[in-house]
Amino acid sequence: MRPCRLPKRCDMDFEKLVDRLVQAFSSLGAVRVRSINYGKQLVLTENTKKVTLNIYNGKKGVKTIWGGAASDLKEKAEALAAAVLDPSFSTVSAPAVPASSTTVHPIRKGIPGFLLREVPEYDGIWMGSDESGKGDYIGPLVAAAVCIDERCGAALIKGGVRDCKNLSDARISSLAPFIREHVLACSVKTLLPEEYNAVYAQYRVRGESLNALLVQAHADVLSEVGRRIPACRLALIDQFMRADGILRKMGETCPNVTTYCRPRAEEDIAVAAASVLARACFLRAMEQLAAEAGVPALPKGGGSAATDAAARLAARFGRDKLAHFVKLHFANTKSL
Repeated sequence: MRPCRLPKRCDMDFEKLVDRLVQAFSSLGAVRVRSINYGKQLVLTENTKKVTLNIYNGKKGVKTIWGGAASDLKEKAEALAAAVLDPSFSTVSAPAVPASSTTVHPIRKGIPGFLLREVPEYDGIWMGSDESGKGDYIGPLVAAAVCIDERCGAALIKGGVRDCKNLSDARISSLAPFIREHVLACSVKTLLPEEYNAVYAQYRVRGESLNALLVQAHADVLSEVGRRIPACRLALIDQFMRADGILRKMGETCPNVTTYCRPRAEEDIAVAAASVLARACFLRAMEQLAAEAGVPALPKGGGSAATDAAARLAARFGRDKLAHFVKLHFANTKSL
C-alpha cells in the first residue's frame, strides 16, 4: 500500500485542525500533544508502536512531517490525517451531523475503506462518483455514482469490489450486477462518441475545457442518486481538476449535498464501486462499437493501436463516420 500523501497547505483554523486530528487519532490509540516551534507535535502510541506528526503553521499554510517506523498504525494515521488535512476536502453546503459510532474500515493493501468516516458531516451514508473513458480515443465517456451506507460498503468490500484499475475486464463485468444489487441507489451516464463530440464542441464554443464536461457528468449522476436517496447529504469525488471548480459545480447542481474531493478517491469503497460501474458500461459500449465495426475488438487507450484502428475505420466507413467511434479532439485524429 502506498501511504496517503498529505498536502502541504490547509486553510482550516490551525487550532481547530489540531483538535480534529487529535479526535481522529484517538480512534487508533493514545494521543499526546505538545508545543514545538511554530506548531504542534502529535504523538500517537498503540502498545509498542509510536507515530509522530509535526504540524507547522507557517505563512504559506500548514506543513506536516511524519516520524516513526513504518507500521500499520502509521498507515492508518496517514489515511485519517489525509481526510482532515486535504485542502480539497471543502464544504459546499449542508448542515453538520453527528458522526456514526460504527466500525471504521481502514485502507489496507489495496482494499477500499470509508474515507469520509472522520469528516464532521459523516452520518454513515454517502455517495461516490467516478468516470471511465476520458483517456480512451475510441469509445464513450461514462460517469457513474452510487449511494451506500456502512452495511452496503462492508458487503461490497467483502464481495471483492476494488478500484477498477486493479481488476480485469472480466471481473469488472461480473461485479457490476453485484454492485447494483448491494447499493442503495446508482446512476450511470454514457456519452457515446457522437454525442460526446457534439457536447464537447458546445463546451469549446463557450471557451470551456474537457474538465468542465467531466465535472458536469459527475454532477449529473450524483444529482440523480441524491434525488433517489434524499437522506444522503454527503458525496466524494475523485479529484481530476482544481478542487474549487468541482465544488463550485456541485454547489450549483446539488446545493443540499456536502461535497468532498481528493486524489485517489477510489480508495473509498463508494468511489471504487462507481469506478467499476462506469468501466463496465464503457466495456459494453466498446463491444457494441466493435460489433458495428465488424471487428472482434477495438483497442482501448490513446496509443498507436487506437490510432491505427481509427485509420482502418476511416478507410472502411469514411472519415466523416469517425465521430461515431472516436473522440475527435484527441491528438490521434491529426495523425490519420
